[in-house]
Amino acid sequence: MCRVLIVANLSKSLAHDILSDVRDRLSSAGCVVDVWSDSKVFDFSSYSLAVSIGGDGTVLFASRLLAGSDVPLLPINAGRLGFLAESGRDEWWSLFDNWREGRALPVERLMLSVSVVRKDGVVRDFVALNDVVVSSQGISKIVKLSVELHGCMMGEYHADGIIIATPTGSTAYSAAAGGAILHPDVEAFIITPICAFSLASRPVVTPAREPVCVRVMNEQRSDVMLTIDGQEVFSLLPGDVIRVEDRGVRAKVLLLGSLSFYELLRTKLRWSGGPVYA
Repeated sequence: MCRVLIVANLSKSLAHDILSDVRDRLSSAGCVVDVWSDSKVFDFSSYSLAVSIGGDGTVLFASRLLAGSDVPLLPINAGRLGFLAESGRDEWWSLFDNWREGRALPVERLMLSVSVVRKDGVVRDFVALNDVVVSSQGISKIVKLSVELHGCMMGEYHADGIIIATPTGSTAYSAAAGGAILHPDVEAFIITPICAFSLASRPVVTPAREPVCVRVMNEQRSDVMLTIDGQEVFSLLPGDVIRVEDRGVRAKVLLLGSLSFYELLRTKLRWSGGPVYA
């Protein structure tokens, strides 16, 4: 039996109409359809497919929600950019039909597994599809952080913060802070300082098999926080260690595939490759 979970961001102006249409068409196709609500308990492993309706932020939320369940996600774009949510309201049905008939397979995207260690004990665990950010809770306050890579001390950073991003997240906040853009098939992390006090502090790309540890140093001018995918926030204390690693968690996403990654960069990010002369 086909059972589908819909995760919709109903603050989007088009989301209500798309939700109604998706629910009706899936029900007509013989699927059992549920709509996500944080007031209910869901057994995600019981679903054949999840559908997100919204923008890229909805894809991030749904991916964390489904992490570890092995349920593929079909994103429908009801937002603006749609870098992850590329299927429009008139395109999703053919993608769903291809998936149901075995002609379309989900792509796997690396997810970050994050642990906050405090006094030798883990106080919180998170997963992230795009990135994790360690930064100040104040405005334009420098934080002091040290970074350890694969058991080797890389150095200390005095900066507005540090971003650790996946290839999926390399086109988001990390890119805006000057980090490298990686193809989503690359198994790597991008460590990007945010407005570092030293010009010698540069972004680093490291293999995903090597854990990254960020320590909140003892002397801070403001409170420090951890942000997950720009959506979840956790307060940190001096001495906390944020361990980021690849534990094999993958987001499984159904994409149209009508554009290559490089075409997406050109069209969605409006890259021209250089000036155009008359």
